[in-house]
Amino acid sequence: MNIIKKVAPIGITLLIILSLTGCGYTFVNVKKQLGPDIKKVYIPAFENQTDEPSLGVIMTNALVREFMKSGALVPAKKESADAELIGTIKSVDYFNRIYNEEDRAVLVTITVHAGAKLVKGGDVVWEVSDLAYTEDYRIGTGAGILDSYKEIALEDLAQKLAVEFHDRLILGY
Repeated sequence: MNIIKKVAPIGITLLIILSLTGCGYTFVNVKKQLGPDIKKVYIPAFENQTDEPSLGVIMTNALVREFMKSGALVPAKKESADAELIGTIKSVDYFNRIYNEEDRAVLVTITVHAGAKLVKGGDVVWEVSDLAYTEDYRIGTGAGILDSYKEIALEDLAQKLAVEFHDRLILGY
C-alpha cells in the first residue's frame, strides 16, 4: 500500500509528460498539404480504359462520396472549383482462383489499376500514376462471374480505391 502511494505520483507525472509530448503521430493539415487556396475540387468522370462500361461512373461516384463524407475538400462544379481531380482507370483483371466440383469458378481475384492527379491552373499539384487494388470475391456457384456479383465487387473495389486516393491526397502519404 505504501509503495502505491509513493509510485502513483511519479506514474501520473510521467503519464502527463508523455501525453503532452505525444508519440510522434500527427494529422497532416490539409492546408499544408495542398495549400490554403484549394478548398473545392471538381471531379469529372474517370477516364475508363477498360471493357467494363460502368466502371468509370462507379469510381467517380465512390470518390465524390469519399470527399463529401470527409469534408476535407468539397466536390464542386468545374466553374466554381479551385482544382480538378482527374482520374483514369487503366485496367481491370479477373483471375478465377477456386473452382467447384463442376469446374465452375466460385472465387475470383479482381485487380483494378487506376491513377489520379490534382490539377490547378494547368499545373499538376499531386499525382498517383498507378494504384493497384486487388480483392478476392465469392461469385456463388454460377458458370462464371455473374453480372450482379461483378457489379457489387467493382463497387467495393472502387470504394477502397477512393479511400486510398482520398487519404493519399489529403494525408500526404
